[in-house]
Amino acid sequence: MKIIINCCAKTDTANLLYFLRTAKFSQLQARTLVENYANAVTNLPEWYRDIDTHDPALIEAIDVGLVVLTQTVSTNDVGEIV
Repeated sequence: MKIIINCCAKTDTANLLYFLRTAKFSQLQARTLVENYANAVTNLPEWYRDIDTHDPALIEAIDVGLVVLTQTVSTNDVGEIV
């Protein structure tokens, strides 16, 4: 695995499990996904800031199946991640 200095990508259990599930539990594929995501978050932070969730282009991208990962986590009144 490449060492990523000053990585600002989240590496908590929930996020790592997301990558494992996406890679169908292939550790090698999940590791590649994590490296690519960490590089994107580190090198292109503007892509992950001030995201307008009502932007028609973003909504269209999600509708066609583009996976969008953000750094912010929203919770409901009970504290569940939404």
